Amino acid sequence: MDIRSLISQPVEKELHTFDLAFSQSLQSDSPKMQEVANHILQSNGKRIRPVVLLLSALLAGKVTSVSIESAVLIELLHTASLLHDDVVDETEKRRGRPSANAVFDNKVAILSGDFILSISLQKAIVIGDLRILSVFGQLGKHLSLGELNQLTNVRNLIIQEESYLKVIREKTATLFSACTEIGALSAGASDEEVAKLRSYGENIGMCFQIQDDIFDYFDSAVLGKPTGNDIREGKVTLPLLYAIEKAGENDKNRIMTILREQDFSEENIKSLTLFAKESGGVEYARKKMQVYALQAKESLHIFPDGEAKTALLKLVDYVISRDR
Repeated sequence: MDIRSLISQPVEKELHTFDLAFSQSLQSDSPKMQEVANHILQSNGKRIRPVVLLLSALLAGKVTSVSIESAVLIELLHTASLLHDDVVDETEKRRGRPSANAVFDNKVAILSGDFILSISLQKAIVIGDLRILSVFGQLGKHLSLGELNQLTNVRNLIIQEESYLKVIREKTATLFSACTEIGALSAGASDEEVAKLRSYGENIGMCFQIQDDIFDYFDSAVLGKPTGNDIREGKVTLPLLYAIEKAGENDKNRIMTILREQDFSEENIKSLTLFAKESGGVEYARKKMQVYALQAKESLHIFPDGEAKTALLKLVDYVISRDR
């Protein structure tokens, strides 16, 4: 049994119920929409977000029907946002498979995202808990702002660490914190427990995105030839940000010229990724990630030991050590 299976084991039964409910939520009378839905279901990833939500509910008390419905709600919103983001970023592959916009086209991908977003809104109304609805609404806002701020950073060539961290907090950390907060709320947790689990989610979300960004400096998320996909899109992530900040005047001018002119030839991509690694950028990003990982673990101290707490602690280690 791999580490992901061990982490999800305490909520395996509930996760199976989630899978069925999520699949059912995507059913449609439209042949084209059903075609897109089938593509989405075949591309289903590690299910980390529903696992995090269900484990949070278990840690705070127990997994309820509201917990499972909320996990579906969040996954629907996340799926809709990915469909839209792939169009914005002109992404052709997701999780190693062709993205929906590549298989179909941008119009179908956008409209499918709108349809799934509408389903999530209907489900939110059925759940009916105003606290959960509030978290859900805030999440939708932050996901959109994260994408907009990232576009602004790319277009205006903003290369400040503070701006980068703000973007990944909005794009990724708020998604994880919404999962843990809603999980806690669905289990009837106290205000202190909700706050601690929200903190855990935000910190593990920061870890998750920084690790994803580190992957861009290696081939297929393992050591080897650099890929540089983020750089090709003009996204300057933490390893390169650090390298630029520490660079001498000549190196800094050379890098900024490449970024400003968007001269992303294979040679330049290789040069930038190698420079980031040799300048300690990847190591700096890993150390930054370790800080967030420690904060995530510390957030769980108020909870009693048990299988849910053990799984969430293991999840932190998995997120910062995974290779894909």
